[in-house]
Amino acid sequence: MDEHKTDVLKQTEQAKVDVTNNSDNQAAAARGAAVKKTAEEKAAFPYQLELAKQKAAQKADTTNLDSVAFDPTYKNPDGTLGANVVMSKEDAKAKGLTHYKADPSTINTVVAGMNDVQNKLNQLADVVNDPQKMGQVDAAVAAAMLAHGKGITLQFGAHGSSGSGGVGLDMSNVNEALYSRDVKKANQATRDFVAAYVGAHEAITQLPRLQTFGKSNRMTEKQMEAAQNLLPQPGDREFASQKMTSLQGMIDPLRKQIPHMPGAESIPSWMEQRQQRQVSSGGSNLGRAVLGNPTDFINRLVPSN
Repeated sequence: MDEHKTDVLKQTEQAKVDVTNNSDNQAAAARGAAVKKTAEEKAAFPYQLELAKQKAAQKADTTNLDSVAFDPTYKNPDGTLGANVVMSKEDAKAKGLTHYKADPSTINTVVAGMNDVQNKLNQLADVVNDPQKMGQVDAAVAAAMLAHGKGITLQFGAHGSSGSGGVGLDMSNVNEALYSRDVKKANQATRDFVAAYVGAHEAITQLPRLQTFGKSNRMTEKQMEAAQNLLPQPGDREFASQKMTSLQGMIDPLRKQIPHMPGAESIPSWMEQRQQRQVSSGGSNLGRAVLGNPTDFINRLVPSN
């Protein structure tokens, strides 16, 4: 029995060898392997194709805002060309622009801070640059309303000073009464000026942070006093518009240094808004003169003696 089993196993192995070595069988096996390989490649092709597309898209991605470059073709609100612009490194390279690394989150924070300041300055400029409204501002009442924020404190004792053992008296009720009285006395122009001035005063305190692009917010008392003096005062009237223009001239260089970034653009200043209105109004000086006031236009045509 053992010999018979051994013979059967040998015959079986030989049959396998014969089948393997058979040329027809080998050709069939090769064809089968080729068909299998083709099927596997076809199945894998969509995945490989999609992977190749993703790699190509990543290589050409221009949405990753990670760099700042000076783009000479960028059009500014005032019509001039050229500004720092946030873009991808690949986009900057493609345009041949010199660029440096940037943090979009930091830029967004600086833009938001500058926009807050500019918005408050714009509101003050709306009052200051309106001769009719500024002429109606009651300087005494406006100054009194602004001074109420500091309050009145009466001191009793040696030399009237707390440092010499004096005793302070709470005058908050009196302050509130005086403030209420001044508000009732104030006309609308005065109220508009005070409201805008308070906002602009707060904006001025942000100057150190803007000058250092968010890295510092320190300001000494002397610097604060100097900054406050940049603002038009209630009694300035004719001088107020000049001071407003001077202040904006100090802010503009800072604003122009901030890169333009999609979704975080700087709001136009009141000066830029004025320029935009002048450009959009169009027309000739003659047309504007006639539309403005025909009588004045005719009078200007009459030669003076």
